[in-house]
Amino acid sequence: MMKRFLLFLMLSTTLFAITGYVRFSEVSVCMDNCSIYYLEDENGEFLSWITYLDSIEILDNYNDRFVDIEGDTVQCVECEAIDITSIMLSYECQTPVNCFVDPCVVSECTSFPAAECIPNYCGGCWADYYLNGELINCNQTLLCDEGYTEINGHCFYDNDLAILQNMIDNSYESGIDLDCEDWDDYCGSPNPYMDDPDSWFWKIIDGQEYYFSDGDSIVEPLELGIQEWENGRLTSIMCGAYIYCQLSGPIPENINELTEIEQLRLEYNYFSGYIPESICDLNINYEDNLSFDLTGNLICPPYPSCIEDYIGEQDTVNCEQVSIIDEALPITYKLHNAYPNPFNPVTTLRYDLPEQSTVNIIIYNMLGREVKTLINQTQDAGYRSVLWDATNNYGKPVSAGIYLYQIQAGEYISTKKMVLLK
Repeated sequence: MMKRFLLFLMLSTTLFAITGYVRFSEVSVCMDNCSIYYLEDENGEFLSWITYLDSIEILDNYNDRFVDIEGDTVQCVECEAIDITSIMLSYECQTPVNCFVDPCVVSECTSFPAAECIPNYCGGCWADYYLNGELINCNQTLLCDEGYTEINGHCFYDNDLAILQNMIDNSYESGIDLDCEDWDDYCGSPNPYMDDPDSWFWKIIDGQEYYFSDGDSIVEPLELGIQEWENGRLTSIMCGAYIYCQLSGPIPENINELTEIEQLRLEYNYFSGYIPESICDLNINYEDNLSFDLTGNLICPPYPSCIEDYIGEQDTVNCEQVSIIDEALPITYKLHNAYPNPFNPVTTLRYDLPEQSTVNIIIYNMLGREVKTLINQTQDAGYRSVLWDATNNYGKPVSAGIYLYQIQAGEYISTKKMVLLK
């Protein structure tokens, strides 16, 4: 079969702007990409054929929408068209539709819950969602690699998120008294301000600035301090002086799993107990206080050899008591909430062992049938975690739904729920 090659000749290099409704042509009268879509004015009059030579499929997202475009004139095989270089929704039509209700009130964007909704009445009752200033498709689902979780249109490494969650959980569980006044919305461990939608704590993801605070009264990993992520991995976190995170409790034992971290700034918080030796596994320049800083915490000696000369001033008033009760170890058994939850396809299950125990952790379905045994061994005391990758005992993926995870350690038994999405 012969293929017909299309030839496009630029007639003008000067950009011009035009506004109108994007319409889809049922019949390609010019027999090429220049006559699939056209622009018409608010009176229904034909304005021009339009095309998008880089990716014509993009225009399907704007079909029947009132838009502002910029472009150049091109000559296709048989038709002249505007090759679009810029397109955005317009809200400035002369004859907006009268809608019974605000379209944003009856619409939701479940794929991107942090997106902002702006009503648009040009040609219909539209609910347009924007995330960090960019128009998004709420029906689009981002597929992340195994071991990564999608949040607001980005993929994040599960282990990195889990360690940040550990810091937050340890802070909530520390019970530290910061002598907060009832009116002080910025006092607490962790600092509740980080969850405020007006929080200025930005996150840099692959060079772009984003904000994740959602105001649900719970501090979450992507609300913690100022962070930088590259290719889904955490490379920097600043949660110290002038960035008031007010973290407390022990530094997570698995801090060494932040394998891509280059900057760890946790100065002037309320971290207590002992620093895990695993911190020496990080690929950080400990001598540079712009890369690493733990000054001004409540951390007790002895310090790991890699940082003992760079630990800075610490408040060690309570360290004698700490050495007796050993805050580096849990006081009681505890099974924490899975994170993330809901999840797809990996979640982290954390648990605390105050003493050496024979540990069994088993996943069940809602009928009580065993799905997978994750742990069945004797483990030493400590803060521990295990990943579940949504597979059964035979290594086969399981279906979406609600699952139970149960720990039995000595006489301690606890069961919690988690939700697997597909």
